[in-house]
Amino acid sequence: MIVKTESGSTYEFNDKVTEVRRFGAGELRRDQEWLAVEPWFPIEVGRMMVLALEPLGDGNLTIRQTTPVVEVLP
Repeated sequence: MIVKTESGSTYEFNDKVTEVRRFGAGELRRDQEWLAVEPWFPIEVGRMMVLALEPLGDGNLTIRQTTPVVEVLP
């Protein structure tokens, strides 16, 4: 699944939606790397996406909140 956000970022999820990688719109740590993920809410056009990612440093997880979703592709 591919999810595009208002800011221009693109998130690519694996088939089971258990891993994600991000492309575009500014740089975040570990962009373009596959990361373990758990979406916290249904992914819907017009709503922000909230993701629980494997930790990017110390801690149990990292929460990433996006700008509103503008497109969801299979």
